[in-house]
Amino acid sequence: MVVASYNVHKCIGTDRRFDPDRTARVIREMSPDVIALQEADNRFGDRAGLLDLARLELETGLVPVPVSGNGKGHGWRGNVLLFKRGTVRDVHQLKLPGLEPR
Repeated sequence: MVVASYNVHKCIGTDRRFDPDRTARVIREMSPDVIALQEADNRFGDRAGLLDLARLELETGLVPVPVSGNGKGHGWRGNVLLFKRGTVRDVHQLKLPGLEPR
């Protein structure tokens, strides 16, 4: 089983270009069974997701863990967990101290 974590930095590469397709390519190349993505949506406004999750699912078999109340975002506060096999029975938000929700 391949488990990965990837901060996609809002799909902006080291060349400072916004390129969600490149981000999806990197995910495909890793070929993970489970992957946690950070910074996968816009920071402000409606926090819309930046990746085409339907296309990513078709190309990799990765599906997002369902999170209620996420609006247009991919997960919770820009974090999304994707997996290939199994069933997610329940999701719980952990409230940790500090300014940023985690």
